[in-house]
Amino acid sequence: MIRLINMGQVWVITIAMVVTMLILCVNIKTPIEFVDVSHIIPSHEWTYAENSDFIVLFGADGTAFITCGQDTHTLVSGYSFLLLPGLAYSGYRMPKQDVSFYRLQFRCKDDQQRLISIDPKSDYEVPHSTALADWVFIPEMFRLTSVDRIFVLVHQLLHIANADYYTAQSANYLITSLLIEMSDQTLMSTLQEKQGKYSGQINRIASWIKANIDKPLTLDGIAKQFGYNKNYLTRKFREELGVTTQKYINLCKIGKAKELLCRSNMNNKEIAYQLGFNDEKYFMRIFKQYEGLTMQEFRNAYNLMRYTDK
Repeated sequence: MIRLINMGQVWVITIAMVVTMLILCVNIKTPIEFVDVSHIIPSHEWTYAENSDFIVLFGADGTAFITCGQDTHTLVSGYSFLLLPGLAYSGYRMPKQDVSFYRLQFRCKDDQQRLISIDPKSDYEVPHSTALADWVFIPEMFRLTSVDRIFVLVHQLLHIANADYYTAQSANYLITSLLIEMSDQTLMSTLQEKQGKYSGQINRIASWIKANIDKPLTLDGIAKQFGYNKNYLTRKFREELGVTTQKYINLCKIGKAKELLCRSNMNNKEIAYQLGFNDEKYFMRIFKQYEGLTMQEFRNAYNLMRYTDK
């Protein structure tokens, strides 16, 4: 049984007799406030004092063991770990092992955040509301589905924070974009898991969309292809995958565009055409709407990351 309890600014979903997982929900209508970012190569043991901000750790190399209170968590390459305000934490690594991670610190207003606790094995559904487009969802522990995309934004934050032209506004904008990327990866991971549960037509349609991502895809065209009313199709996508048909298409196309920006020399126009868009400017607007960066800014940040890691 699931119950939603309003506890001031914190919403907690309780599920009887199960292990729960925390998810931070942040409203991004107001940009999140950037505090600090650093690339840490720790000594054998280390301790951080209690702080009043949210912290996200991204594993880069090796294995770090992070202790909060009575719990010890393992942080490895490709995983993120969320630390809540008001907690001191410590860590250690095994001897003779190279370990590094990124530490991202941010804060948001009380009325800008909610913390939910859910059963990771449950069929918890995020309510379908247009207002939820203004929220990002950051799990306590998460395996990143595209590490390169996250590290592109982390390295751009490092670059901006250490540059002479650093401004709080640009850093706030960029950290908000990074959390949007984390949230999108969480969403896509959830969609893939859900697709495994649904063996019916919606799963086949979602797979067909991925296989035809290089073609011009429209809701009308897909509905006609599979013999559905477009409103019914959108409703079924919401029910089974948690997003509309159009948003699923956009997420898939944006994901492919990021891959091409990182792995090829194709220009923006070529990438847009490759993904079925005749108007590259329209696709560039969609990309920036979803990512908070232009396509060129995303590519530049990725190239900067590769250069600084050498």
